[in-house]
Amino acid sequence: GRAARRGRARRDADRERQPLQPQQAPPPLNAEQAAYLAAIERLDARDASAKLKALTNGMGNVQLLVQVAIPIMWQVGHRRTEGTLGIAAEHLVSAQLRRLLLGRLDEIESPPDAPKLLFTTPAGQPHEFGIVAGSVAAKEAGFDVLYLGPELPAEEIIWAVAQSNADVLVLSVVRG
Repeated sequence: GRAARRGRARRDADRERQPLQPQQAPPPLNAEQAAYLAAIERLDARDASAKLKALTNGMGNVQLLVQVAIPIMWQVGHRRTEGTLGIAAEHLVSAQLRRLLLGRLDEIESPPDAPKLLFTTPAGQPHEFGIVAGSVAAKEAGFDVLYLGPELPAEEIIWAVAQSNADVLVLSVVRG
């Protein structure tokens, strides 16, 4: 009952305070990427946004994913697991990259007869970078993409697949 819930709540709170065990170390960032993350660490959203814009100016979508977004998020995840980057900074970089990538997603045209992929995360899975990046990559590859964002309840996922006639359901689940 109540005691078990308090025990679980205490255990969950302890887990939140302890850094996770780091996975494989990410490759080093270049100077521009490091400068972007330094602005993120200061929570200087304006400077970070300007640096991200300069960093990605003129890049195609795949180049943006491979050379900027994925390396930066890999570094952010690594720093979070080490306990050297705060949640606020993680949320800032996530918000900036999400806006950038979703803006790019909207600009990509899909062929009318393209197979439809539905991207989401299930309830309890708030981390959406994987589905955002996957959505951009899939649409760039010629698929029709329906991006529904994170934390969709199972019943809504089933309904959305049926309602949209999606050919493929793409779910992202973060372990750990």
